[in-house]
Order: sequence, then C-alpha cells, then structure tokens
Amino acid sequence: MKNENGKWSLKSCLGCLGMSFIFMFVIVGCSALFGTLDSSETTGDTVAEEEQAEAADEQEKEEKAAAEQKKKEEEKAAQEEKEKAKEQEKKENEEQKKAEKEAKEKEKEKEKEKEKKEEEKKEEEKAKAKEQKKKEEAEKAAQEEKEKKKAAEKAKKKEEKKKKEAEEAKKQEKKKAEKKKEEEKAAYISEMSDHTTRFSDVFYRLSDQMYSVDFSDDWMINTAVILAEIQMLIDDARDIEAPEELKDVHTLYLEAMDEYEKSIERITTGIDNYDALALQEAMLYIENGNTKVEESTEKMLDLY
Repeated sequence: MKNENGKWSLKSCLGCLGMSFIFMFVIVGCSALFGTLDSSETTGDTVAEEEQAEAADEQEKEEKAAAEQKKKEEEKAAQEEKEKAKEQEKKENEEQKKAEKEAKEKEKEKEKEKEKKEEEKKEEEKAKAKEQKKKEEAEKAAQEEKEKKKAAEKAKKKEEKKKKEAEEAKKQEKKKAEKKKEEEKAAYISEMSDHTTRFSDVFYRLSDQMYSVDFSDDWMINTAVILAEIQMLIDDARDIEAPEELKDVHTLYLEAMDEYEKSIERITTGIDNYDALALQEAMLYIENGNTKVEESTEKMLDLY
C-alpha cells in the first residue's frame, strides 16, 4: 500500500510478500494432495514401463558392445592381413635382392676371372720385359764397369799427382811457416835487444844521477826525465808481442819490468821525502829486476 505521499512503504511491501508466500503454500499443498491420489493409481503402470525401458537399454548396450567387438575383430583381421601382405612383400623383396646379389656376384666372378687372365698376360709380358731389361742392364753394367775401371785408373793417377802436389805445398807451407816463425823470432830478438840496450843506457844515466845527488832544481828535473823514460820503456815492453815459444821468456822479462816499476815508485818517494830507506828499497827492486832480465836472457839463449 502506498503511504500518504503516494509511495510504497517497506511495511506494505513486506505485507504483500507475506501474502504471496501464503498463496504459494496453499497451491503446493493442493498439488501434492492431488498428486498423491493420482500416483496411487499409476504406480503399477510406471514400474512395468521402467522395467521394459531398462531391458531395452540393456539389449541396446549388448548389441552395441557386440558391434564394437565385431568391429575390433574385423580391424584386427584387416591389420593381420595387412601385416601378412607386408611380410610377404618383404620376403619377395629379400628374395629379389638375393637373386640380384647372386647375379652381381656371378658377374663379379666373371670380371675377376677376366681380370686375372689379363693380369697373368701382363705379368708374362712384364717378366719378358724385365728379363730383357736385366740383360740390357747387365750389358750396361759391364760397360760401366769397364769405364769405371778406366776412370779409377785415371783418378788414381790424378790423386797421386794431387797428393804429390799437396805434399809439396805442405812442405812449402811448412817452410813458409818456419821462415815466418824465424822472422818473428828475429824481429822479437831485435826488438828486445834494442829495448834492453835502451834500458841499460837509461839505468846507467839513473845510476850517475843517483851518485851525484844534490836535490837542486836541475837535478830534480833530470831525475824526473830519466824516471819517465824508464816508465815509457816498461810500457813499451808490455806492448811487445812475443812468439809462442818465447812466451815464457817474455813473461820473465815483464816480471823484471814490474820490479823496475816498483823501484820508480820507491825512488820518487825517497827523493820527495828525503827517505833513505825508500831509496834502499828501490835498489833492491832494481836488483830483482836485473836478476829476472838475466834469467830471461839465459832461457832465450838455451832455445838457440
């Protein structure tokens, strides 16, 4: 029902719904009552119809199952037939391949036989050619041996000539080497003779200088000049190249130079410091040097 404003109220709507439910329950109750009456009359007929329907469904299922079983058996038989045909085809193919293989093998055998005969023929021809070649090679070898013998005799003569020439060249080389060695010795002896002569001369001058000591400027200058000359001669001796067999002689000579060099240092110290002991040591070094020179001279004289 509508309210004063002309609109439906919630209470009115709920009241309407309640009435609708009541009518519904009444209708359903009546239907149930009438249905119960009807069902009591039709129950017997319905049971019979349901049994018939079930029997029909069961029969349909059996027929369907039988049809499916038959179909499967037919498919299986068809598959087996197909497999059998395939197996037969395979067998036939294998037999065909076998036959083809046998035919090829026979063909190969024929080819091999043919090749064998041709090979035998070639071998025969080859053997004949080999025999002929062997004969030719023997004749050629005999000719080569003959030529080789001639060449060997010629080479022998040539070798003998070459040997004689080599011996002669060796003799000449030896003479040349000996001559060179002698020239080197002579040059060394000449150089050493000149060196010892100059050394003796400068030492005589040093001796005179030391006997007339006055420490004047002139005396100091002259002494320094003599000592410088001795040092130069020592350096010259070290630059001299001695022949191999005179190395030991020259070594002794150089040892003498070492002693003389020490004497120069002692003389210089003695003069600068008026040191008599240093001058005495210088004289000892000079005597040692003289001894070494005499030893080297005697050793050189023993070699000649």
